[in-house]
Amino acid sequence: MKISVRTMFALSILVPMTVFANERHEKKEIHWESNGYGFVLKDDGDKITFYDVTKKHCLINKRKSEFYSQHKIERTNESQALFEIGAVHKLKLNKLDRLPELCVNPIKRQGDKGYKFNAVQVFDIFWQTFDEHFAFNPLIKWDWRSEYSQWKAKVHSNTTEAELLAILDEFLFKLDDGHASIEDQDDDRISYHNSRDLAFSQRAESDFKNQTEHKSLRDYHDYQLSKSIENTAKYFDSTYKIRKLSWNVLFAQLPRKLSYLRIDDMYDFSKDETADSDVESVNKMMNRIMPEISNSKGVIIDLRWNGGGEDLVSKQFLSYFIGKQLNSGSKKYKRLNGFSKPKNIIIEPNVQNPFLGNVVVLTSQLTSSAAEAFLIYMKARGNVTFIGENTNGILSDMLVKELPNGWSLTLSNEQYFDIEGNIFEFVGFPVSKHFEYFNAQDLEKGIDPALEEAMKILTKL
Repeated sequence: MKISVRTMFALSILVPMTVFANERHEKKEIHWESNGYGFVLKDDGDKITFYDVTKKHCLINKRKSEFYSQHKIERTNESQALFEIGAVHKLKLNKLDRLPELCVNPIKRQGDKGYKFNAVQVFDIFWQTFDEHFAFNPLIKWDWRSEYSQWKAKVHSNTTEAELLAILDEFLFKLDDGHASIEDQDDDRISYHNSRDLAFSQRAESDFKNQTEHKSLRDYHDYQLSKSIENTAKYFDSTYKIRKLSWNVLFAQLPRKLSYLRIDDMYDFSKDETADSDVESVNKMMNRIMPEISNSKGVIIDLRWNGGGEDLVSKQFLSYFIGKQLNSGSKKYKRLNGFSKPKNIIIEPNVQNPFLGNVVVLTSQLTSSAAEAFLIYMKARGNVTFIGENTNGILSDMLVKELPNGWSLTLSNEQYFDIEGNIFEFVGFPVSKHFEYFNAQDLEKGIDPALEEAMKILTKL
């Protein structure tokens, strides 16, 4: 998936199969085309170069080329390979006889000799990338070909970069894909629209106007978060030490032998900032608390502040709550002509003594991306109740591409299905009972009704 809107793909290093050692020893250039995702890879024996390709364009993706430079391609046979992209499934590659003609002389980018900003060119690459890879056209009733002429008419040879950004920003507003964005050369997000986030913010702004203690909306928002955490902590068993497992994971005990696990992100648990290192950190954290969890009568997992991260991290957390291999759902990705076949997401149990009892998961409108993937996995596991708010509805991984002027763009190119074949993109994962997150009256009363309900559910089961 994806990270929350706050991160990109993270990769792990793979060891090349020795049967192909001679080919690499000769440092012969090998070219690969991804199955979907719009990438061509050039392996010259020392490094990997990534190209972003459409039917009409090819340019070097400098960020990916730098990040993936020393990673290895895992050959499965003479003509096919896999590449680790930090997602639940590896990227499938097909060997090419030669570099595609469009990539022999790739489009000049900012910083290249002779580069000149061309708004029409940037727009065409942007549009073609969405046309070929955006996965939810029928769901939002969007037709790229019928829309193209009116959007293309807005751009001409004299369009400035600022004017082009305004046009593309208008487009992203209309598309309303919570995983679609534009970042500038400094990796600062300069265009992003998500109506679900906006609704949450408008609710907070309305509450802010009805109070006088906090002078700015930002201060009030910080107060909401700190007050919510303070209210939740009132329910903890005071005889048990609260355990801060990382800056974004907290474990505590509740009365009646219930456990509470708050996970605020599905990434950023390690200094290496890779999915593999984060997964290892999850193992270390969970192994510390599994003795207590295993003796619990029920577990409450709080994801109300979790904006996502890495699906591999979500899988790893879930692996401590299953006793056997679990088919947790499936994914498929957009290709030029339709979609790939859905591929099951298989999760293996991680410990000999996992927790198989009842679980309640708390969610909010902020619960996003890889956190929503966790809900799909948990649903397949069973013995779980979901309460709070419907989630954000941005489950697809973020496909990251680059534009000639140094901007990068992201979009949703995958469809995520639960075990019953349901899609929750745009609508969010549903709950059985609604509790408003950051409810102003609850905050002032010092209570957490969602947590209270979760405790009642677990003690009745």
